[in-house]
Amino acid sequence: LDVPGSETFVNITNLLPFSTYVFKVQAMTESGMSLDPYWQSNMTTGSAILLDPPSYLSSDGSTLRFTLANLTGVRDWPDDEVPSYNLYITADDREWPTEPTFVTSSLVFDHDCTQTPDHTQLDGNGDAIIVDQSYNFVYVKVSLSTATGPGFLSNASTFFCSPPPSQPVLEVYSSDPDQITLKWPNPDLFNAPLVGYNVFLDDGLGGDINLNKYVAADDVAYDETNASVMMSISPVIT
Repeated sequence: LDVPGSETFVNITNLLPFSTYVFKVQAMTESGMSLDPYWQSNMTTGSAILLDPPSYLSSDGSTLRFTLANLTGVRDWPDDEVPSYNLYITADDREWPTEPTFVTSSLVFDHDCTQTPDHTQLDGNGDAIIVDQSYNFVYVKVSLSTATGPGFLSNASTFFCSPPPSQPVLEVYSSDPDQITLKWPNPDLFNAPLVGYNVFLDDGLGGDINLNKYVAADDVAYDETNASVMMSISPVIT
């Protein structure tokens, strides 16, 4: 683009929405062009939209992996065009960082749970104390960075930095014509709070394995020692 010498700005139109562009400027006189400054500015077009909260991918107890899945709903992002975004991570959701973690070129982020800032606890310099949140909660918000500046903060995601629960080992405790009572020892939850249990049924007829029952944590029944789960399943009538 040629810009008159009396101007120090230019409006660029017909850009693709939510696309990454880089820019550079050279000065031109009767004596020639200024040196090539290489690429000077990198930005993403589009308004700074409100994103969905980050989504959990995995954890091994020390590293928490999550993704910004909602960005793929805006458009398909080639690896070299993923927009920049801001992450806000804290060990206590009563206080959040004022300065984000700036991330580029990836929709997946790995957080080291042993290095989680707790913004309710500050050191002598006013900086958040770093705490080990392995096998504990981590809270995350995100905003998109575009040419219009940082976007709105998403709602917070609540993650637990631990592996998935171990596999329950079932046994049939009792049965009668009306129901079957299943029993299994409490699986290792790796300190994570129990959300509930899904019970699946295979009728042996070659069809799909179906979800027979979901029981929320508050409705789970235990044996007299609280060491095992007891759950009664009624027959499925087809």
